[in-house]
Amino acid sequence: MDIIRQGDVMLREISELPKNAKEVFPENGKFILALGESTGHHHRFEQTENVRCFVSNDNNVERRFFVIENKSPLKHEEHSPLEADAPIYEQIYQYETSDDDEPVPVVD
Repeated sequence: MDIIRQGDVMLREISELPKNAKEVFPENGKFILALGESTGHHHRFEQTENVRCFVSNDNNVERRFFVIENKSPLKHEEHSPLEADAPIYEQIYQYETSDDDEPVPVVD
């Protein structure tokens, strides 16, 4: 099973999309996976002709999936591009624990 990790973004290979997944389309020619709040940089797929994005909502938790039709680089200004080549990935949201022992999203 393939895992791609680039900064605070992690993609995990899965075997199939959930049945309730609905396709979403790129914004401004890109699929943005995470925005850098402090730098304005972002993790993204730019070759959207090679990538399709789907979302599902399970118990009010949104899950995102990427279907890779041809190898496509995951890009970010501060990281080397990583080739995504598995057929289907789920984006895994990463959390850390706050000083109050509460989960908070990891921010790049």
